[in-house]
Amino acid sequence: MTGAGEHEVHPLPGASIRVLRTTADYISSLCGLESVSQTCLFAGSFLSSLYFPERTIRRYYESLGTPDRLAGELLLRRQEEFKAGTGRRYELYESRVFFDLQSRGLVHVKEDTYRATPREIGASLREFVASVESGRVSVAVTSEVLPYVFTVRPGFCVLLDVKDNYSYQAVQGILVSCPETALELEECFWSVWEAAEDVSAIDLIVAGLDDWEQARSIDVSNWPRMRNSERG
Repeated sequence: MTGAGEHEVHPLPGASIRVLRTTADYISSLCGLESVSQTCLFAGSFLSSLYFPERTIRRYYESLGTPDRLAGELLLRRQEEFKAGTGRRYELYESRVFFDLQSRGLVHVKEDTYRATPREIGASLREFVASVESGRVSVAVTSEVLPYVFTVRPGFCVLLDVKDNYSYQAVQGILVSCPETALELEECFWSVWEAAEDVSAIDLIVAGLDDWEQARSIDVSNWPRMRNSERG
């Protein structure tokens, strides 16, 4: 029974919430979610770590010490599994993602020391373009500020990235295993996607990057505005 100004909470049958307190736990959950799903939706304020060179990932995670070193190893294993797999990815990015990467070498918006060198930036963009060209990854860019960084396994679960380096960081992520919640985030994802910029022709802009000077010349604002209604 609830009092004035209170709301009664009705837990959804079969729903579960797991709080992920370490980076390794978060990445392990991410790997598990992606490994069993043929389709993943990712909405982010930073480029997926799937595309960064091994040296970029190792340099950062090894600098953090033993517990976080495991997280780096998990990310590299995730890259291998992605390359060996056949699943589809739909990635929705804030437009500042590419500006932050190209102008500042910023890999993760909440980790100021997680940076890529000019050569690594070029390598990351080439890997990104190759994945788009392969047909396994579809991309859209939005000028909106996304409310969350999240990954959805359609119809099953949602993984939220809640990292915040501006305060004591006790939680890295939250895994919500609930079809209703997954559906709600899916609808949010596709709503923004339909109004976003399609970058299926991204190879015309960044393919053939050889060095940092070419990479930094990209103007995201000039990317073609086309609707991408394909969902595979």
